[in-house]
Parts: sequence; structure tokens; C-alpha cells
Amino acid sequence: MKHKPVIRFSFTSREIRFARDFGARRNKSKGGGVVTASGRDAIRDETVGVLGEMAVGKFLGQHINTEIYEGGDDGVDFRYKGVTIDAKCTEYINGVLVFDEIEKFRSDVAFFVIVTYNDRDEYGRKLPVHQHTASAKIIGWLSKRQFIANCVERKIGREVRVVVPQELLNPVETFYQYDVKADRKVTWRP
Repeated sequence: MKHKPVIRFSFTSREIRFARDFGARRNKSKGGGVVTASGRDAIRDETVGVLGEMAVGKFLGQHINTEIYEGGDDGVDFRYKGVTIDAKCTEYINGVLVFDEIEKFRSDVAFFVIVTYNDRDEYGRKLPVHQHTASAKIIGWLSKRQFIANCVERKIGREVRVVVPQELLNPVETFYQYDVKADRKVTWRP
């Protein structure tokens, strides 16, 4: 399989501290606890999401939206030249672009980002935030139309979700040629 080029970013300790603090605030606004229903660290999950958004923001030359929305945002993380963008993030290197359901894909485009976030030492003990390290790879992107045309249902955890594998994503650098107006003319029904 031919590998597509990815865009890589590393984060400073200051950026990581911001992501951790903002992730904790986001988690609280969603009524979240310390642990998700699947047993994962809820604040860590939010931090990974913030780091992924920061990577997409760096790629686009924009800052992330730091407003806190009760219950979460509207599925749009960025607006770039008339295109609405959602940053979807995971820590799984073999992860897939995933939405709970097609209707949750509310933006024109979704970027898929893999985040590496290290907050523990080699013995599994939590490190102080100033010792955390993080990096991100933007793997690719898809328009909503492309997602709908290529998604399949897959059971992830306890839920069935809609996914597209990494291999079907557009290379990152092709985003700048995306024509949202032409894409919006295509009629689709979920």
C-alpha cells in the first residue's frame, strides 16, 4: 500500500498545558465525569481532541475556537474560505474517521488527526503536566459527500458507528483545491 504524505506537528509544553486545561473545561461543560462510559480517562480524551484541533488550526493558519458550549459544539471547528471543517481525532494509529451517525457530520469537510499524547512515565505513573509530550499527524480529509459515499457501519465499543478507513481519505495537501460550492450542488440523502 502506498503511503500518503501526512502533516506532522509537535506541541510545546505551554500548548500541552493549554490543551489539558481547555480539555478539562470542555469535559466539565458536557457534564462529564473523570471516566467515560467505556472506562477511558474523559479529560485525556478531550485533551487529545483539543491537540488535534490545534494541529488543524496550525495547518490552516488559524487559532482554535476557545468558547465552551454546554453539551459540546455544533460539529464545526473551523471556517476556512467558506468551508466549514470538523477535526476528528484519535490516539489509535490504525484508527478510522468515525461519526456516531451520518447526521453528526455537520461540516463540509472533516480532517482526520492521529495524536500521540504521553502523560505517563515508563512505569505507568502520571507525570506532572510540564513533563507531558504530544505530537499530531493530520492523515487526510474527506468532504461530507465523500464520507457518505464511502462509509460503512462498524461496531466500536458498545455502539454501531459510521466509519471510513484512512486509506480512503484525500491527501492533506489536496484540501486547498477543494471546491465547496461545486460539492454542495451534489444532492445527497443519508
